[in-house]
Amino acid sequence: MSEQIASFPNAKAFRFCSRPCASILAFLLSRTSAKTIFFSASAYSRVRGRVIESLKKTGIRIVVTHDTPGRKRGSKEQAFRLAKKLVKKGRSVAHACKKAAIPRRTYYYLLKIEKGRLKI
Repeated sequence: MSEQIASFPNAKAFRFCSRPCASILAFLLSRTSAKTIFFSASAYSRVRGRVIESLKKTGIRIVVTHDTPGRKRGSKEQAFRLAKKLVKKGRSVAHACKKAAIPRRTYYYLLKIEKGRLKI
């Protein structure tokens, strides 16, 4: 990890998804001009309080992000409503889903949720 940090000496921010050890944070402070450190919520909860306080005293801004792992989930509600409207007009589910740009599996999944047959 220190090699990655050293390869960006002019970076203004760094992002940690796992808990960095104190030596990595010290290396970051000595070799870069970073003013902001982004932590995922799970990584931030594992960093010791005195380390966070030390970083704040040196003028480093700490930002906690609440990201989830994996791909970003988009809102499919509008696409689902469009597909449902097309199906009511008599179009096939395959055609409606293609026009709405959602997979048929997602359409049926959201339909089950809407009808109450699937609890989240």
